[in-house]
Amino acid sequence: MQVVLVWAAAALDDPSLQLCQRLAQALWSQGGSAATPLLVGGRGRAGPQGRGPASGSGSGPAAPARVHSIHVHLQADASDNAIISGAGAWQLLAGDADAWQRFGAASTVVAPGGFVQSNYGAMQRCLQHVAGLVPAGSRIAELFAGSGTIGLHLLQACAAASVRCVELNPACRPAFLQALEQLPAEQASRIQLHTASAGEQPRQWLAGVEVVVVDPPRKGLGSALLDALCGITAADHADCAPLRQLVYISCGWQAFQGDCDALLASGAWELAPQATAFLFFPGTDALETVAVFRRI
Repeated sequence: MQVVLVWAAAALDDPSLQLCQRLAQALWSQGGSAATPLLVGGRGRAGPQGRGPASGSGSGPAAPARVHSIHVHLQADASDNAIISGAGAWQLLAGDADAWQRFGAASTVVAPGGFVQSNYGAMQRCLQHVAGLVPAGSRIAELFAGSGTIGLHLLQACAAASVRCVELNPACRPAFLQALEQLPAEQASRIQLHTASAGEQPRQWLAGVEVVVVDPPRKGLGSALLDALCGITAADHADCAPLRQLVYISCGWQAFQGDCDALLASGAWELAPQATAFLFFPGTDALETVAVFRRI
């Protein structure tokens, strides 16, 4: 697992970071790899920096490390808990910088500044289901894309003609670019990541694509993107004419209900007769809902 510490400090030379380093040392001594040294104050080299998925090595069995890496996120403002910030706010304290994991058809980097579902099995089933909803060879836009996990999967699983990923968090870009390096050049040329808000001039993200996949936060699509989708049939939206399908992956049921009502009331969309729920957190009522809207 990756361990991420959030620390109220502006830079690594802050005296309070000594406590952070002591905590990191304690965690690493309990679960870190003996082959990968602990960094002190973010200096030095944290073992081999893999540029691709690990294939396994070594001359004999070794006890598996429980902690893959330890990162710290520096917060200059102690009252702020947002972790979407510049690259300098993230520092590697121990372990390898890159954690690779297979999601569906894609190998991706799990970065501390990004988001990944903790239930690996449920995520795999969800990805397989979503790929089954998207026609082969489609031009796709993935909004709220993170490091492009869904888009990278659909690029390969659906032989997508193109994939346009849009994500606000700049910390997701390095992980996306590393995953891109693992693809054949022809495949890599068919997918892009734009660091921007999905609600910032949303028509530019909808233009020219046939399928839009959204995986928004619990608050839903947001008013600007929702308005653009609801107004898709307007005469001045000719650039969005190819758009035929919206795949909505929701982690917030109440927000989804509101967005769904607005999309149906617009007269531009109809809801497919069946939605699918995925239980990412067993023992709770928190469901991930996948629904499909089709242009009327």
